[in-house]
Amino acid sequence: MSLKDKTIVVTGGSRGLGLGLVEALVGQGAKVTVVARDPAALAAVEQRLGVATISADVTDKGHARRILADVRPEILVLNAGATPRMGRLDQLSWADFTATWETDVKAGLYWLQAALPICSRKEPEGGAAEQTALRIWCRSRRQTSGARSTRSCRSGDRRTQARTKSDRHDCRTMKRP
Repeated sequence: MSLKDKTIVVTGGSRGLGLGLVEALVGQGAKVTVVARDPAALAAVEQRLGVATISADVTDKGHARRILADVRPEILVLNAGATPRMGRLDQLSWADFTATWETDVKAGLYWLQAALPICSRKEPEGGAAEQTALRIWCRSRRQTSGARSTRSCRSGDRRTQARTKSDRHDCRTMKRP
């Protein structure tokens, strides 16, 4: 699928993996809008990559609805999220343990709910229904306590492991045993 001239919204696109995604999307000719909280980081991304930026809290339902209604993206990348507190399990409080849920899961729910109207346009009067496809990519974060979370997938004779610790993303490809 060509990304040239596709309208894409990336949450959490001002640093880390999100910034890497934005760079790749811009490199493919996409029209990218970056949503993040830090105005200074957004200004730097806008200046360096020439993307549109919006300073907003991804856990605010109103922001999700307004941004998606205004931008009307073809692709939505839900990348923003909280960095889980790392530590020994016996030293984590319930607030520490659930902080990522309060951010990542809440934001995911609100943005997906806001995206539904984009996917289900009604038939215009006197004409055929216009079909709209919205592709959504969600970054998977898992709650961890002192250890890295691991996701694996197999493809041919290679095994790819993606490990996430805090905001760092480290991927390695290894030969299958």
